Amino acid sequence: MPPRPGLRANLPQFSLLVGDVVHPSWRASSVGVYRLWRDLGYAIGSLVAGAAADALGLSTAMWLVAGLTFASGVVVAAEVRYKAPMRTVTVLLDVRTPPEYAEHHIDGAANIPVDELVARSTEIERLTGSDKAKPIVVYCHSGKRAARAKMLLLEAGYQQVTNLGGIDDWDRQ
Repeated sequence: MPPRPGLRANLPQFSLLVGDVVHPSWRASSVGVYRLWRDLGYAIGSLVAGAAADALGLSTAMWLVAGLTFASGVVVAAEVRYKAPMRTVTVLLDVRTPPEYAEHHIDGAANIPVDELVARSTEIERLTGSDKAKPIVVYCHSGKRAARAKMLLLEAGYQQVTNLGGIDDWDRQ
């Protein structure tokens, strides 16, 4: 009987979970190491199962393999705690003046005027958690100050800076 459509998509793959819980710069090598040990386990398990079947008989070897599989599941359940991956939260930055910000702004946006970006760099570091790869979205009234802010942030080493444009553009969307 073929699997129901969509059933496979709902089943988590352990290798994806391994990739979720490590820093992005380690992800490829972590998944590679996981696959190495997983495949080595398949090979060694096959050899042990074959040797047990030859020495103890097929029925006993099957019970041995079942017991080892159950024991490994118990060890994993007791020792491994899955932590949901930290989601990258985008920093939303309003680069208009404080009076403009007070009049109208996007909820959750921090306000650092474009003329103060360099002087308030420690505040930007706090907002990003000192992670220069964290996405930053800048906006102003028309998009001109946001374009300047984007340039300054890129020059400061931030890697993912997006100019939303003007707040009026956002309001229309």
